Amino acid sequence: MNALILLTAAVTPDPAFLAGDASFRMTLADPQVRAGQYRAAVDHWSGVAHAVGGRVAVVETSGADRGDVTRRTDVGYVSYSLPAALASGGKGAIEAAAIDHALDTLDPAPDTVLVKVTGRLLVENAARVIGPVGDATVQVRRSLDRAFADTRLVVTTVGTWREHLSGMSAEVDDDRARWVERVAAQRLIVGEYAGTLTVQRFPDPPRFVGASGTTGARYDGWRARVVPPVVQRKAEGAVRRLLGGRLV
Repeated sequence: MNALILLTAAVTPDPAFLAGDASFRMTLADPQVRAGQYRAAVDHWSGVAHAVGGRVAVVETSGADRGDVTRRTDVGYVSYSLPAALASGGKGAIEAAAIDHALDTLDPAPDTVLVKVTGRLLVENAARVIGPVGDATVQVRRSLDRAFADTRLVVTTVGTWREHLSGMSAEVDDDRARWVERVAAQRLIVGEYAGTLTVQRFPDPPRFVGASGTTGARYDGWRARVVPPVVQRKAEGAVRRLLGGRLV
């Protein structure tokens, strides 16, 4: 399998997320700690890439040096200098724009399997979660009402991402609860109704490991097992109303 495992990273979080409105404060802001966790994540996903057949690349959004994130020579590295206005949309807008930039820079073939992973996230059973995907297919966890997509882990092809999920940064606005998870979910629904996209569950439910840099909650702790991400998003502060439904 020809796969690109793309990790998003921000070694030094934007100050807008660390002060002012308490809803945007991050619990893990120390750049050295974050850098160490990114390096551990890169090592983890490099092992996964070896197992499934593919390569790892990182797109970093805070101007960190490559050596802060990885010292491996077999990992791609893209630095994204974000426009000042983009931060107002929130970290989801930044991440979406960074992914588009990374794909433009790396220019993988359209049929490359794209595994989009949020930063320091580890998936214990990743080699069983990731596999070949058909054209116009996205594998992602969603709420039962399909209004929320867990964008921490998405598996699709590069061509499908470009057709259905690129350009989301312009639509994300955390202050108005237009999180990237909602924007992506809406894009998926539009594709399904148009008959141009198939959305699937993962072949094996992903077992997340690590902790949120925003809330400090462990992905593999009791809250992650009991409380769905759509509810956990409230703790990150952008929530104005709560969407129900466990992810499937």
